[in-house]
Amino acid sequence: NGIGAWYFMDFPTPGEENREAGQVDLLEAPTFSHTPGWYGESISVELSAPGESVKILYTLDGSVPNIENLEEKAPEFLVNYFHFGEWETSENIARKNITYVYSGQIPLSDKTGEENDLSEIITTYQTSFGLGWKRPQEKVFKGNVVRAAAYKDGEMSPVTTGSFLIDSRLNERYSLPVVSLTGSADDLFGYERGIYVQGKPYFDNGGTPHNYVYQGNFYHSSENWERPVHAELFLENGEKVISQNFGTRIHGGGSVERAAKGLRLYGRDIYDTKDEITYPIFPNAVDAFGKIKDSYKRVLLRAGGDYMDIYSDAVNHQIMEPAQVELQHSLPAVLLINGEFWGLINIRDKYDDHHIARQFNLDKDNVIILNAPWGEGSAEQVDEGIPEDIRYYSELYQFAVNNDLQDEQNFQYLEEKIDMLSYIDYQAMLIYLNNVDWYGDKHFRYWRARETG
Repeated sequence: NGIGAWYFMDFPTPGEENREAGQVDLLEAPTFSHTPGWYGESISVELSAPGESVKILYTLDGSVPNIENLEEKAPEFLVNYFHFGEWETSENIARKNITYVYSGQIPLSDKTGEENDLSEIITTYQTSFGLGWKRPQEKVFKGNVVRAAAYKDGEMSPVTTGSFLIDSRLNERYSLPVVSLTGSADDLFGYERGIYVQGKPYFDNGGTPHNYVYQGNFYHSSENWERPVHAELFLENGEKVISQNFGTRIHGGGSVERAAKGLRLYGRDIYDTKDEITYPIFPNAVDAFGKIKDSYKRVLLRAGGDYMDIYSDAVNHQIMEPAQVELQHSLPAVLLINGEFWGLINIRDKYDDHHIARQFNLDKDNVIILNAPWGEGSAEQVDEGIPEDIRYYSELYQFAVNNDLQDEQNFQYLEEKIDMLSYIDYQAMLIYLNNVDWYGDKHFRYWRARETG
């Protein structure tokens, strides 16, 4: 409050009195004795943190260490389970996020021989197109995730997170990069708040294992349904090139009803000291001016879309590279969730204002993106921008339908407002590729800069 010693505060109060006692020194995050990554045999990891009377709290289940979650005190949360063809009804089973107090070496080994855990959780009751959830028929690969934080006098340090993947073949177990996603099972699969599952709304609205209703946690993708996670990217040679905290949300339309779902990763300073990925995920990706793209604000972990076709969309984008259209790059990878094998994904750049701004060297607040406007369009179709921005499209639409476009002046006016070559290429390519989930009235975006010049 302007007098005495300096303190660190969790919550700033500029121009007002401090609302907390504050910390004289910030606690430093613990360090691992071993570097996260691939190991050919079992290891024992030691944790260390500087300072006197500092406890180290750690977890092995993906959750953030929490003094309130010590073994005997950890609160329960529910997870819904059902095995088609084996169970008559679904069952909500209690789980816990458990925190331990570090007291010595943590033994880590290949857990593949243990019973499956997260992959036993049903992630959808939708069974259309024969693409419903199926219980794994064998034990899947399971690595180890360790999260640790220093604790003293009610204060916590930042969290250190690492994936320790143990297999005699080391990184040659997979011939692809590996994305290791770490987060609370409650945030991802919990009955009440898990973003990856059908959850409580499904059953509250009459859903059963054999009577599907279009309700569920995974239908939500707003900010309220964003969950904190940690993501690491290991290249094919085993090198770790990304280790960062993100927010994640479910991604997709009808594809959210599939067993494996797309996820968005959001770089934000509320999760990490870095609010973007500073690594060239897609080695050949360049912006509109030929500069290598070496940073990303948001990326997608695409699981295959509505028809669970993992690779065709990425291949189609490569086919379209000569066309004058904005494309997404891709990097196929293996996904682990809390160390457990989750299948194949494609890492993709995400179409949004950040992407367009970086691609064309614009201010992101000057970018307007419309989501599949039809007819005159409506304010609800403004994906990025403000509702009033729909007028740019509506006025252009009215001009096109109310004027003779065989008149050279009228057509020239449209050419000033529309990248005509891009529009023609886009139509031609999607017709050629026989995109049956398009037909020109959905699954596309228009963009423009609000102010030009």
